Amino acid sequence: MSQEKNLSLPQQVETLSAYIRNVSSNEVSELQRQSKEEIDKALEQGDDRIEQIRTDIIETMKVKAEQAEIEAEAEFLRKQKLDWLQKREERLEKLFQHITSDFQEFTFTKAYAVRLIDLVNEAIEKMQSDSIVLRFDQRSDQLITTEQLEEIASRKGLKIIRGEILKDGHGVVAESSNGRFSFDNTLEGRMERKRPELRVLASRLLFEEDNG
Repeated sequence: MSQEKNLSLPQQVETLSAYIRNVSSNEVSELQRQSKEEIDKALEQGDDRIEQIRTDIIETMKVKAEQAEIEAEAEFLRKQKLDWLQKREERLEKLFQHITSDFQEFTFTKAYAVRLIDLVNEAIEKMQSDSIVLRFDQRSDQLITTEQLEEIASRKGLKIIRGEILKDGHGVVAESSNGRFSFDNTLEGRMERKRPELRVLASRLLFEEDNG
C-alpha cells in the first residue's frame, strides 16, 4: 500500500460523515477528529494495519448512523402520537362542551320529564337516609310535583324536603338534612362520573380510523 494511497484515507473518512444524518454536529466532529488522528499516527509509524483501522472506523460510523436513524424515527413517531393525542383530547373536550350546552334544551323534552323521576329515585337510594333534601334546577323544580315527592316519600318510608333551587346544573341533588352528605344526580354530575367511559367510547367511534 503506497504512502500516497494511504494519505488519501483521511479524505475518505471525511466523506463518511454523509452516513450521519441525525447525530449532533459535535459528535460527528469528534469522531472525525479521532479518526484522522488515529490514521495519521498509523501512517507515521508505518503501521500495516491501516486498512483494518479504516474498516473499523467505517463500521463505527455506520453503526452510529443506523442508531441515529432508529432513534430519529422513534422520536418522530412519538411526537406524531403525542400530537394526535392532544388533538383527540381537544376534540373530545369540545364534544363534551357541546353535550353540556344541550342539557338545558333537553330538560324541556318529554323524555326528560319521564326520566326525572328516575333521577330522583337514584339520588335518594344513594343517600341511604330517612330525611333527605332534594334540590332541583328551575325547570326540574317545575316538572316534579309535590304529590310525586309525597308518593315517593310514602313508598320509601322517609321524609323528603324540597330545597333551594340549584344555581348550576340540570337535574337533582340530594342532601342529608344536616347537610353533611350529598349526591349530585344532575345531568352534568352524571356525565362527569361517566366521562372516562364516554371518552373511550367517543374515541373509538370518532378517532380510531384517524389513528390507523
